[in-house]
Amino acid sequence: MIVVHVELQFAISRTRDKELARFVICNTGEPAAPGEGHYHVESYRGRSKVALDRREPNRSGEVRHHRREAKHVLNLVAKGLNAMGYGQPPKASRRRREAYSALTTHGGMC
Repeated sequence: MIVVHVELQFAISRTRDKELARFVICNTGEPAAPGEGHYHVESYRGRSKVALDRREPNRSGEVRHHRREAKHVLNLVAKGLNAMGYGQPPKASRRRREAYSALTTHGGMC
């Protein structure tokens, strides 16, 4: 298991350091080609060490066929973030889609 912490470190006082995010990457153990691996990724809800220690899942995803022997571990981290939907435009809420649909099917405002 790989645990990724995002921590804010203060230069003046280390007592003010704060963990901002955490996620884990776990090998699923499924059969894969030599040098490849399949992984489950999961991020946790919260923006403090206390909240993150509860390990309440926020997002999850899968990384398949990662060439672990040929690629640096940060490539796996990037794929994991992408699999969980980070770095992508937010999905429109159901209410926003319904409002847009009502405007476009009933003549709209213009």
